[in-house]
Amino acid sequence: MRRHLLAVAVLLAVFLAINECHERMQTFVHRLSVVKKEDRRKTAVKNWSLPKPRPAISQEGASVMSSPREIAEEYLVQHRDSLRLQPHHELRPEVYETPIGSTVRYGVFQDGLPIVGIGIEIQLDRDLAITRVNNEYRPLKKADLSEPMLTQEDVLEKVSSRFVTDSDRVAQSSSLLYVEPGSDQPSLAYSVPVREMGKRSRSMQVLVRASDGQILRKSFSRAD
Repeated sequence: MRRHLLAVAVLLAVFLAINECHERMQTFVHRLSVVKKEDRRKTAVKNWSLPKPRPAISQEGASVMSSPREIAEEYLVQHRDSLRLQPHHELRPEVYETPIGSTVRYGVFQDGLPIVGIGIEIQLDRDLAITRVNNEYRPLKKADLSEPMLTQEDVLEKVSSRFVTDSDRVAQSSSLLYVEPGSDQPSLAYSVPVREMGKRSRSMQVLVRASDGQILRKSFSRAD
């Protein structure tokens, strides 16, 4: 009988010890989960409060670039060789900014004249990271502007035999450099606003080669 009672007492003591250990383990796990949640909350607040870094360039001391144009200019400097930028070409930027990002478009000029059909467009997000580059640049030879050319008045006279030229629109004529298909050298041309002969008389823009007065291209106005 005494042995039976002793065995029962031992079993009861073991049960109580196991139950106490279980309760202590649950308390430890609860405290650990609370600490982890607090750490995650602090980390989230810290990450949210930190501004995103912007690209930087080192020039005689660290200077942080803060505009789309500066980022685009640095891209051109870094990739000048791979883009094969020519020394006789001048790249002039135009910057377009929106709430979600910016676009820097470079027109290509030689001796102050725009070259039609080639250029570089660099797109950036609102954190000034470059997201896309549209490259239509070509390493063209330098246009020879020393050759004899028709004057703008000569070109207008030639065009007037096929189209109607308005005196008030002649002032909108402009000089530019045009690259003909298959050529690697641009030539001087004039962009002249004219109207068709006849009843419809639609407005259009004709591109005339300055060397011989040949019409290279015609484009109608969007309104027509």
